[in-house]
Amino acid sequence: YSHTVMPIGARNTALWFRGIAALVGKEAEAEEYIEREYERVRPQIERVRERLQGKRVFLCGGTGRSFAAAALIDDFGMKLIGMQTPTYDEDAQFDIEHLNGIHGDFVIDIANMQPFEQVNLVNRLKPDVFIGQPGWTARFGIPTTHVLDIKRPTMGYNGLVYLGDKIAAQIENPSFNVKLSRYARHPYKASWFESDPFKFIKVEGEGSGSAVGVADAVGAVGVGTGTGAGAAGVVGGGAAAVADNAATGVGARPKIREVLHKTA
Repeated sequence: YSHTVMPIGARNTALWFRGIAALVGKEAEAEEYIEREYERVRPQIERVRERLQGKRVFLCGGTGRSFAAAALIDDFGMKLIGMQTPTYDEDAQFDIEHLNGIHGDFVIDIANMQPFEQVNLVNRLKPDVFIGQPGWTARFGIPTTHVLDIKRPTMGYNGLVYLGDKIAAQIENPSFNVKLSRYARHPYKASWFESDPFKFIKVEGEGSGSAVGVADAVGAVGVGTGTGAGAAGVVGGGAAAVADNAATGVGARPKIREVLHKTA
């Protein structure tokens, strides 16, 4: 069987085709197809890139789809500033190291879609667009969209162009979310938005407390209280999102472990 990635974005689509081709001895044919298809959509990618270049993105979704979408935004010159995903495994490690080289510092929250952490992070980071299930995030007035669409192509080279246009359209016309922000209230107190988004994290079997914090949401790693590893933090320059030892995680190869979230 082929064990690669979800074919979302140019890089991942090429990896997916190469994985399938290796099973059936069609590597040469796959390379020809990859080159031909990418050249076919290149003008459309460049057109979308002009609309999205430099836009800051926060991603939220399942592990495979989140990391695939993170690779997708690179096709359009966008900047990853934060990501929330429910689990971590060794497959994700490959993507994290790839993303480190492209985006530099970005926040990763390994959480089962904890909405209170998500809204805190999004409020701090203030992305230009949120990609994923928005939940309460749309109430900030931030453009939101998703890489899921059961009626249109989202994978492969046609999907790459479709998703790019979809993201750009949301950024250029966020009127629904802007109106929502005027009339819809958040369920959280203002004090929560001023707190460390990871203050309630406890590491199973080890010390408690937030091990890694976000300083002004611009990418500074801050080691907090507790003796165990944290559950989230800033990745960049090889720094760990959650290291085996948060105090020495900076500069180490990221080794993320599962953690137990416990709210107050």
